[in-house]
Amino acid sequence: MDSLVWNPLALFWGIMVFASITWYALLLFLVGYKGGREIVQMTKDLSAKPKEEHTH
Repeated sequence: MDSLVWNPLALFWGIMVFASITWYALLLFLVGYKGGREIVQMTKDLSAKPKEEHTH
């Protein structure tokens, strides 16, 4: 078992797998956070009273 853990190739791919999972989780969080903020702002904009426009 110790030889598998210290095998450079297994160590490299283990780090790559965990790094890619971490990267994906970070992107998922950031996109979700930005999307949530935009939905809140869009809801506020759509529920606000329309501004009166003058045609003169």
